[in-house]
Amino acid sequence: MKKLFYIVTTASFIFITAHVYPNKNFEMSTRSSLNDREYNTLGFIHLKKRKYILAEKYFKKAIKLNPYKKYYYNNLSVVYIKLGKYKKAYRYLRKAIFLDKSYVKAISNIAIVCFYLGRYREAYSYYRKAKRVNKSYVSKRFKREKMKNKLNNLHKETNNQKYLDMKKYLDK
Repeated sequence: MKKLFYIVTTASFIFITAHVYPNKNFEMSTRSSLNDREYNTLGFIHLKKRKYILAEKYFKKAIKLNPYKKYYYNNLSVVYIKLGKYKKAYRYLRKAIFLDKSYVKAISNIAIVCFYLGRYREAYSYYRKAKRVNKSYVSKRFKREKMKNKLNNLHKETNNQKYLDMKKYLDK
């Protein structure tokens, strides 16, 4: 009898709470945690909202549950790129490339990270590798004139020779 009373009162509480607070998410689920794909999806949602710390948290949880998905590492690296943590981004991109040597998104992202770290030869090497893997993706991602203009603007803003050096690589 006590068990029945407990079940009825618990079900009543959930029903009343869901109706009194309709904007809250009261999930009637038997499982207590999410799977790796759901954490990855939550990471993307927060990434699009520019809530990078939350996105980082969810991408890390996805990686912890399934460390063999290359795109989880790439997604986490995008968060670190947005936060300006290029060394961390580089580390996770290397892991993604280790899992799949022809993963063009990670290869092109690591080219960008290397550029921001001042490793121009390495950046150019990854750019060429990405171009060999998927030329159409790289053509869309790296518009040559757009990159040259960006490098010119960076050179004007900072008066730093490294941006002109990188522009020379694009002319090859």
